[in-house]
Amino acid sequence: WQSQGDKKKNNNNNNNNNNKNSNDKKDDEKEEIEKGVYVAMANESKTDIRVPPLELPAVEFDPNVELWAFGITSLIGSFFSSQIVSGSFSRCALNYEMEAYTQVSGVVQGIVCLLCLTLVSSLLKDLPQCVLSAVVIVSVYSLLVNGIAEFRFLWKVRRHELWEFLVAVTAPLLVGLEIGIGIGVASSILLQFWNTAQAEIVELGALILTDSDKSNPPDPSSLHTQITYVDIRRFPHAQASRDIPILELRAELSFINYELFLYTIYIYIYMHICIYIY
Repeated sequence: WQSQGDKKKNNNNNNNNNNKNSNDKKDDEKEEIEKGVYVAMANESKTDIRVPPLELPAVEFDPNVELWAFGITSLIGSFFSSQIVSGSFSRCALNYEMEAYTQVSGVVQGIVCLLCLTLVSSLLKDLPQCVLSAVVIVSVYSLLVNGIAEFRFLWKVRRHELWEFLVAVTAPLLVGLEIGIGIGVASSILLQFWNTAQAEIVELGALILTDSDKSNPPDPSSLHTQITYVDIRRFPHAQASRDIPILELRAELSFINYELFLYTIYIYIYMHICIYIY
């Protein structure tokens, strides 16, 4: 026989066990919910990784295409008394920044310009020129970034072409657009003449490229071996030909540099019996 105190203790123990079981069930349900949330987040992250958002490819614009288009259109249109065709070269850069995929962007731009002229022209007429210049700078932001990157590249790699770049950029700002473009073209022509006149003539040597193990010496008879000819001054381990030296003129042969080229050939003729011009 159990006393009343023992019965109360047993009842309290049973209640505690029931409360523990209910708490354990709630904890289990909470863990299951958390696991489900984590699984959903993981699936969502996998989906984001597998299906990346659409991005425009890195396309290099060729401004000569637009020049040809404007020139040919104006030339043909002159026979039919048409208006002069013109356009802003920054429009392509603006379309690229706005992620415009089709020519519908031109229609949208025309509609917006028409609405601005007919509805809000009275509000826009008093805008200062600094605001208009800010709009142009923002629209050609990518061109400015590419110009800075080109400046850094020329500073590290081609110092002589950096002067041509600076002249072409600063001349239109100082003396005007038309004269500045002429100065830029003239500087480019002079630099081309200078590079042609001071053409570099180098002797080439055979450089063996192989995919074999670095611990083993390269075998020229291997199927994965490729032989290329490089400047022996930059690649001292290249094998120069003893009997037939190979020369490379790193410019186009013209009336400006042919005497230098012949003089170099004469020197190698006195030094060697045979010579092969690459």
